[in-house]
Amino acid sequence: MLDAKRKAMIFLAAAFIFAVLATALILNEIRNAQASIGETIKVAVADEDIPTYTELKEDMVSWEEVPASSSISSYVREASELEGSISIVPVKKGDLLTKNIVRSSLEIPQDHRVVWLNATDNVVMDQAIAEGDQVDIVVTYSSSSSDTRTRRLFKSVDVVQRAEPEEEEDIPASLNVSLPIEDAEDLIHYQNTADQIRVLLVNQVQSEGSQAPQAPKKLEEEETEEESKPEKEEAPKEEKEKKENDEEADSEQ
Repeated sequence: MLDAKRKAMIFLAAAFIFAVLATALILNEIRNAQASIGETIKVAVADEDIPTYTELKEDMVSWEEVPASSSISSYVREASELEGSISIVPVKKGDLLTKNIVRSSLEIPQDHRVVWLNATDNVVMDQAIAEGDQVDIVVTYSSSSSDTRTRRLFKSVDVVQRAEPEEEEDIPASLNVSLPIEDAEDLIHYQNTADQIRVLLVNQVQSEGSQAPQAPKKLEEEETEEESKPEKEEAPKEEKEKKENDEEADSEQ
């Protein structure tokens, strides 16, 4: 009887010890899990629907804590990142603001002036253009000899502001572009006198990687061949004359 009670006590003690160990292991795992997902960061969240090309202001954004993740570098985490910036895509209320949808406004150099470039009967914008883009301006005008010419007169012009029309939706947005003072005068002149002005969006990625054009190699090779042709034609003639002279010398001997 005593042996049975002793065995029962041993089993109970062992079960208690195993239960304590299991509880300790489970609590340790829970703590580790909480530590891995418990780190949070504050990110910018839209407080309202933000249309495209809208300047971001403090009352449009709130700051919320979200779990840290591998995409932490793409989030907007500082208020300074939104100063003087616009959203280049529509943002819905509650959406996180990321760096790839926010663009900073451009600073205007001291020797530049801002010219208002609005869509009219003679000003045509071929694509949607955002603040921070660059454009080429192609002008069709009549020269002094009464000939109509079309030239790209302004290259890689910075767009510093975009204004949406307030009432008529069919009218494209107007642009403010930054130009050196002399170019600004010329552009205003052409706005009043040119037959047509076309505003073309510049592919900035391609323009940065582009290189100066080089002469085609094939053309250079053809020119080299043409220059060397007379020499090639003269060579057989000289060999023929030398051969005739040798024959005459042999016959005389």
